[in-house]
Amino acid sequence: MPVNSAKEEEEMEEIRRCPFCGGRGYVVTSKAKRKELYYTCVKCSICGSKGKTIFSDSDPEKEGAEEKQICIEAWNKRADA
Repeated sequence: MPVNSAKEEEEMEEIRRCPFCGGRGYVVTSKAKRKELYYTCVKCSICGSKGKTIFSDSDPEKEGAEEKQICIEAWNKRADA
């Protein structure tokens, strides 16, 4: 799991637990299998459910704080089980 800088950690909203199983959500950033794209999303550590996925031309590990925040906000708005 990628490590965020201390500044990013302060600015980012806390990731709520999975609304389906109660597992911990975490941010995933990776290179997509097709094309030269990267993706960012929040994924559950237990059941594997994913929230909103954002695709980008640039590496989110280097400049993706905005994408991470959008994905966290979308995940946190999901209804609890």
